Amino acid sequence: MDLTQYMPAMPLSLLEIILIALLLAIIGRVVFRLLQWRPGRPQKPARPKRRASKARLNAAGWTLLVDGSNFAHRDAKGGTTKVRLDYLMEVLRVLEHRFKNAKIKVFCDANLRYKLNKTDQPKFIAEVERRKPRFFETHGKSADDVLLQYARKNKKCIIVSNDRFSKGDEPALRIGTPLLKISISARGVRLPLKFDHFRDPDRPSKNSRTPLNELF
Repeated sequence: MDLTQYMPAMPLSLLEIILIALLLAIIGRVVFRLLQWRPGRPQKPARPKRRASKARLNAAGWTLLVDGSNFAHRDAKGGTTKVRLDYLMEVLRVLEHRFKNAKIKVFCDANLRYKLNKTDQPKFIAEVERRKPRFFETHGKSADDVLLQYARKNKKCIIVSNDRFSKGDEPALRIGTPLLKISISARGVRLPLKFDHFRDPDRPSKNSRTPLNELF
């Protein structure tokens, strides 16, 4: 004779009650999802975002006007500034690689050669005195002024400088000329994907950031 049928049921513990409640909640959630589900078309995997190309650009017929004095200077520790020809040459190497077939003219203030150390001075003078030089010293005028004037008189020029060109009549002179700024850090020289373009002579401070590949 089974006497267990006459024994009273043991009450559930608090832990058992909580576990049962959680289990019922999970089952209820699954059932709800199944009731809400409707068959449909399989979703296509999201396409990765396209990044602007950093490939070489065919810049045949274009001239890069480089602010040599600007890129020969770099900030150093303690608030000082170093002047090295290597800094400028590094920028030129990056430009040559990115802008295929472009001509490069480097304009430097006349006092730059005297700021260079004894090792860099003869190398700089040799660049200026080459038979077909690409380095030009701007005697009697600032390199910034010569850059802007040259760009206004010649088509298909890009000024490469980190200068703002905001002094005197510089904002008016930069109208219509692409301006390319360069990022320089401890990691090296990096070219942006866009250039500055001041198109409106009535609003000389209105800048239009334009992708580089729209020029070529």
